[in-house]
Amino acid sequence: MTTPAIPAAPAQPDSAQPAPAGASAQPPAGGGAARPWSAPGSQEELDRIISERLARERAKFGDYEDLKAKAAKWEEAEDAAKSEAQRAIERAEKAEAALKDREAKDALAALRAEVAAAKAEAGLPAGAADLLAGSTREELEASADKLVAVFGAGGRKGAVGPYVPSEGKPVTRTPAG
Repeated sequence: MTTPAIPAAPAQPDSAQPAPAGASAQPPAGGGAARPWSAPGSQEELDRIISERLARERAKFGDYEDLKAKAAKWEEAEDAAKSEAQRAIERAEKAEAALKDREAKDALAALRAEVAAAKAEAGLPAGAADLLAGSTREELEASADKLVAVFGAGGRKGAVGPYVPSEGKPVTRTPAG
């Protein structure tokens, strides 16, 4: 059994070759004749080119303020169409979300205080609960251990900063002799 031969594709004439990169196949949108690009000859010409480009861009978004006003009116009309029950439901949902957020913050504060109290005997300074970082018991305990390592070192529990043994004592001078 033989397979039929597939004829070769006809060769494309040179005029059907794709245009080189950067060359435009269509005339410019302004309807003018295509002209080769050249660098602006002066600052004034460059300013004119930029001004024209900005004017074209601004024309695209000229009705933005109108659309924004229409959207605001639409939202007002939509809100007015809601029934009193729908508004009450939305207020209740917002209040519930705020309550959950407040409860989570209170629970974290209580956990911080509990971890700080447990680590107080190890050398954690009083009032250091606010310095504990983390949202779980393990993270808070690790943070407390770091603070104990800094503040509870050397038997100076509660001391903050460098230790100067003679601080607060009167200076005694010996006669030069």
